[in-house]
Amino acid sequence: MLQTIPDQLAISLPVVADFQGTLSRGVTQDLGLSRLSFVTDTPSPVGTSLSVLFHFGRNVAYMPLAGRVTAVTEDADVSPAQFRIDIELPSLGEAERRVLESAFQELAAYLD
Repeated sequence: MLQTIPDQLAISLPVVADFQGTLSRGVTQDLGLSRLSFVTDTPSPVGTSLSVLFHFGRNVAYMPLAGRVTAVTEDADVSPAQFRIDIELPSLGEAERRVLESAFQELAAYLD
């Protein structure tokens, strides 16, 4: 039986992003196989390369996803300042894609 894999999930998951040596914690807003966005209190310049780890309490998903910041939007209505960071994930390796697809299927089933 074939299952449809969603392209994008609107889900809040804790993440830790490494912006070339500067660590930032945040929470995802959207998560996809080719892009993700998260909210954090640390802005980053557009074009910055980074690595993202998913964080579940004491457990970290040790499959860092490399990406590049494509947009940064400040939420002016929140204090202290919060920033939405949009990230493009370049082509994933086959193993990474399969793990993400499997995780998406599980998350989609959980959210239904």
